[in-house]
Amino acid sequence: MKRVIVFLIILNAIAFSLSASSRYALVIGNGHYEGVYLRNPVNDANAMANALRELDFYVIQKTDLTKKQMLDVIWDFENNFSSEDICLFYYSGHGVQVNGINYLIPLKANIMNERDVEFEAVALNRFMSNLEKAKMNIVILDACRDNPYKGTKSTSKGLAQVTSKTDGTFIAYATAPGNTAADGTGSNSPYTKHLIREMKVDGQEIEDVFKNVRIAVKDETNNAQIPWDSSCLTDEFIFAMSCTPQTQPEIEVETEYSYGTIKVESNADGSVYADNDYVCTITAGTIKTLKNIRTGSHTVKVKTDDETKTEYVNVQKNRTSSLDFYFIQDNTEDNKSWLHIEVNNLDSDFAKQHNLNIDKGVIVSKIDIDSPAYDSNLNVGDVILELEDEDIENTKDYLKAVEKIRNEDLESVLLYVMTPPHFYHYIAIMVQ
Repeated sequence: MKRVIVFLIILNAIAFSLSASSRYALVIGNGHYEGVYLRNPVNDANAMANALRELDFYVIQKTDLTKKQMLDVIWDFENNFSSEDICLFYYSGHGVQVNGINYLIPLKANIMNERDVEFEAVALNRFMSNLEKAKMNIVILDACRDNPYKGTKSTSKGLAQVTSKTDGTFIAYATAPGNTAADGTGSNSPYTKHLIREMKVDGQEIEDVFKNVRIAVKDETNNAQIPWDSSCLTDEFIFAMSCTPQTQPEIEVETEYSYGTIKVESNADGSVYADNDYVCTITAGTIKTLKNIRTGSHTVKVKTDDETKTEYVNVQKNRTSSLDFYFIQDNTEDNKSWLHIEVNNLDSDFAKQHNLNIDKGVIVSKIDIDSPAYDSNLNVGDVILELEDEDIENTKDYLKAVEKIRNEDLESVLLYVMTPPHFYHYIAIMVQ
């Protein structure tokens, strides 16, 4: 009896120490590759996201992403958590290693040989570095499928062992480094199926969760696949805690469901869906208010005749969350060709390389010879911060600003730019 009491006291202490930390998860599943299709990653990502929501994680869930979309979601995710939070990253899909570096393969990657991997895929280190500020980070990789790109002959099988520069990190693979994992014959991979089951066991510490997963997968695959993990955790962690601490920070206990509101704005006509249920139609340039939405994580979609966009939102009690759906219109290509300037989002690698202290703006990647900016002082590598007094934080802002001024019949366009490393100045581009 004394042992049981001691165990409950310890469990309560663990729960209390982690109660001040919020739980955040980024879940990505890439499966619909051209020519190298995987059946289960999208299913795995959906199942994992649902399980994590049940375990009180705020989840950002994305599937079938291109490289740009993967990089964008990394930065969006990092903005959600702080140094006191617990952060989890789950990825299911194709992954390869080249010269000991692990890469996650996005959709539409044009990989013909080993050298292409660095430029077409996303290095796992990009995700790892963005997680390091969290109090604890957990990385789960069901990405050890066999290398699908036959031109990359010198790549090793599976993924390489990952090391972390910080403590508080737990890294789990679907199989041992250098080996490959099965996609599975059911609706989920063997690894993810057993992992979801073990995560939901009340009071089970993270090390025991993955040990039991290893045993189950090893048995199911007849020793062909042996999951592996590496830990430098300094705190205890339990996915499912039914035992709550005796003393907690002030928390409002609700006996009934609580609700919030979502405001949806779209620049195109379409239909609005909440958690895959049809809600209403929306007209371009208008705002629809979705009331009485239960608190927690939800998906909101806007479907047009040509495209569907999905956003994820965490609804809070008596709060209003706003979502802005932006669709590239048919005439946007004309807008881009009007200036003939190609831009990319500013990323941390570029900022660090040029010792920049900014994290917003778009980088000029190409200026066509027939661009009105070709003979101006604008150069490739410059960072555009404003366009005709419109703040430019990302490529979406840039496209919106171009679309807006395209119809204003201006003789010139004024840009506020930063030329690396620290030269801020205005550039006027004659457009007529």
